[in-house]
Amino acid sequence: MSHGTLGELYQGPFWQDLEPHIAIVSLPVDKFSWCHFIEGVDASPGDPVGLTGRAKSSKVIEFFLEHYGESPRPGRWEYFSELEVGKRVASSTADIVATVRCLFNLYDIAYDQRVVTHILNRIERADSVFIDEFALYLSGRHQVIGQVCPSST
Repeated sequence: MSHGTLGELYQGPFWQDLEPHIAIVSLPVDKFSWCHFIEGVDASPGDPVGLTGRAKSSKVIEFFLEHYGESPRPGRWEYFSELEVGKRVASSTADIVATVRCLFNLYDIAYDQRVVTHILNRIERADSVFIDEFALYLSGRHQVIGQVCPSST
C-alpha cells in the first residue's frame, strides 16, 4: 500500500554539490494504491497474470528480483487505487511503491528504503510517497535530505 499526494507543501531549488536540484515536501492524502499477489493462481513462473498495462510495475518486479537474486513466483498480481491517473497525485509512484512493498512481504525480506529509492531511480523521477513523515526530498536524485518536522519523541 502507498498513499498519494495532493501536490507539494514546498517545491523549489535545493543546492547540493554546487548544483540546483528539484526539492519537494509532499502533502500526503488519505487515498491509496494497493498491490496484492495471489500465489499459484492462473500463472506459471516468469509469466504472472495481472500486469497487462503495468510496465512500471513489471520493471519493479524485475529489478527487485534481480537485486535480491530471487526467482519469480507463479501467481496473479492485483491492483486497486483510489488515485486518479494523470491528476498529479503521484498515482504512478504510488503503484510502484505498493508493488515493491508487496514484494518485500511476499519474499519475507525486511523493508529497505534504500532499495525502494534505487528501484525508483531506475524507473522515474518520483514523489516522496514512500516516506512516512514530512521530509525534504530531491526527486531527481531520489534522496531524502532530512525530516521537515522532526517528531517530539
